[in-house]
Amino acid sequence: MDQSALLWNIALSVIGMAYLIYARAQRRAIPLISGLILLVLPYLTDKGYLLFGGLAAVAAASYLLSKYANRKIF
Repeated sequence: MDQSALLWNIALSVIGMAYLIYARAQRRAIPLISGLILLVLPYLTDKGYLLFGGLAAVAAASYLLSKYANRKIF
């Protein structure tokens, strides 16, 4: 793994952690699941296009699901 891939993996994991923190503060299930997926996704692939495609898909799904389904957890 080269340095740029490592940097992108860390950056996307930080975005996933931000989703988790937001989910905990707002008590929402959708950002929690999205955050977990974003934390795990960089470890499953090392291809850039799959990584950013997965990020875009998870972010879009999170937005659409939270827009149409507001459910609280905890």
